[in-house]
Amino acid sequence: MSNRIALLREALVTRELDGILVAQPENRRYISGFTGSSGYVLISADAAKFVTDFRYLDQAAQQCQGFEVVNQGSSLMTALQTQLAAMGVQKLGFEQ
Repeated sequence: MSNRIALLREALVTRELDGILVAQPENRRYISGFTGSSGYVLISADAAKFVTDFRYLDQAAQQCQGFEVVNQGSSLMTALQTQLAAMGVQKLGFEQ
């Protein structure tokens, strides 16, 4: 997975982005290895986070090697905003 993260980080530099949000199940699995049905990948130059709800915390911890697993709590949007701010992301890329 670390090679895949490295490739994403190269794309961040090329596209002048601070971070990327990956939400599509196929892409999420490719990047993180996570096989569950709910989760979001956040990648920046120096952080890789996997945000999911309480049902998948154990699964994510086992499958998402190299990622910090974050509990989204009661609000996904608040969790994403908090994590992006902590990562210093100002300019965010996402899937088409």
